Amino acid sequence: MCKLTAYTVDMPMARSFGHSAKKRTRAESLILTFESEGVRANGECAPRNYVTGETLGSVASELAQLDWKRYHAGLESSDPAGVLQEVLECGMGQLLDFIPQNNTNCALELLAIDVLCKRLQTSVLAYLTESGREEITRPFSQVKDSSLPLEEFMASHGPFHIVKVKATSRFSDDLETLDRLRSTIGLDTEIIFDVNMGWTFDQAVIRCKALRDRQVNIIEEPLLPHSFSALAKLQRSTGIKVMLDESLCNQEDAIEAVKHESCTYFNLRVAKLGGITPALKLASFADAVGIGYQVGVQVAECATLIDAGRTLSFLLPKAFTTEAGQSDLFFPAPVARPSSKVDRLKNVITAPVDIGFGTVTTAAIKQFETTRFI
Repeated sequence: MCKLTAYTVDMPMARSFGHSAKKRTRAESLILTFESEGVRANGECAPRNYVTGETLGSVASELAQLDWKRYHAGLESSDPAGVLQEVLECGMGQLLDFIPQNNTNCALELLAIDVLCKRLQTSVLAYLTESGREEITRPFSQVKDSSLPLEEFMASHGPFHIVKVKATSRFSDDLETLDRLRSTIGLDTEIIFDVNMGWTFDQAVIRCKALRDRQVNIIEEPLLPHSFSALAKLQRSTGIKVMLDESLCNQEDAIEAVKHESCTYFNLRVAKLGGITPALKLASFADAVGIGYQVGVQVAECATLIDAGRTLSFLLPKAFTTEAGQSDLFFPAPVARPSSKVDRLKNVITAPVDIGFGTVTTAAIKQFETTRFI
């Protein structure tokens, strides 16, 4: 007997996470679970209206319209390897007969990959690399958000490999933070300054010069999304390197950004891009055109997205950094446990190596609203 269920997860975080545009105090994810003949699998998305225009409600509406019999038939095909290759090479079109919005596609894709790899008794990483890579670790960035006092960050978040500082609404305070941070970590550690679309062009020109005076050479999404021409001008006039995040949600965005020479880096996040397959294709495109990238996370990921993002990181050795997320700090009673590990003494992550993505849901998920599809 097959059981396919969606959980709408809306739960408080142990501490808030803030930047100039928003302060997040709750996780908002949709988790799909699948049970059939001993196979238990899951997928997740984390829709953010300000990034892709999606919400938990819009994802639920799309799922309600899905041809679940068609999707289920693909998951339980007699040729799981063939279906998996089709998903990885061609996307979800054949399983769904249409391509939904990014987060809906993400939840369905991650679930499908998890199911099919579990049926093949292999981890996603091993399937895609032909190597388990059990012993590999990767260092991750440390993120200083506006809700975390600088003293606490410096005392508890080292060693510092790469630091991302989230802008606040007061740039003078940000400069003080950067000065104090530089005095602690020195000049050799890269700092990324993430504005989350909060500045005008004129503000950015002046402020980027102040950032460069402090050896901050990478700025993430400083202007309104899709300001490609203005971002190109900002790079040329200030020498700052721009990383795109909210402006980069699909291949068309990437092509437009490169055409305008508007960035030096992409921020690749699994949820906003629609799954691990679109993220891998964007990384391949970036490699071909000489754009760098980091593997980012959505704030408050709580299930499959954690292992999916870390899998992506280990699949992309050219990524200049990766983010680990803070699910272990945000959620004392987690709804799922990842198979990858985070070592906060060394600030490294290990690769997910259990079959599928390896994420296992816990009893805590039962408290959330469910919709049974099959």
